[in-house]
Amino acid sequence: YLAQACSSTNPIERLNAVIGIETSRKAGFGDNLAGLLNDQTPAIRLHALRAADANPETRLVDTIAGLLRDPMLEIGQEACGYLSHQERPDRTPFYLALTRDADPNVRMYSLAIASWINRYAASDEVFREALRLLKDPNEHVRASALHALYRMRDKEVPRADLLPFLSSPESRSE
Repeated sequence: YLAQACSSTNPIERLNAVIGIETSRKAGFGDNLAGLLNDQTPAIRLHALRAADANPETRLVDTIAGLLRDPMLEIGQEACGYLSHQERPDRTPFYLALTRDADPNVRMYSLAIASWINRYAASDEVFREALRLLKDPNEHVRASALHALYRMRDKEVPRADLLPFLSSPESRSE
């Protein structure tokens, strides 16, 4: 019944179906989830993503990477979490390319993913990109860059790149 309801024209039926898949945590719904991850209803996309997280499938990775651009912030955050846990270091160049995206959330998420999937062996490319993003105009991207650099403890960050983060707003106005 769940698989059939995923194709319903009624969004409430699709939502109930994907919540049923998410709750059951059973494998075998990859084809259904692939379609629901692109559904026009945000709640359906969100629950499809959570259901995919319960039973990860490599074939869903590219579709989920597309959700980093989702207008609903929670979906982008969930996609970032999924990809951080399911991706491999050999996909680092894909995420580093996304750090040049016009959307600050995509830049933030892609750096977080790239740094996490390289957490056991710090990547020089990720390090350089994190240094570059310390100067990003968006404060959330800068915070993500700082966090990525913190994760790479064996790399030395130039003092000049860190000084802007060490001064207080009061000291800048004097």
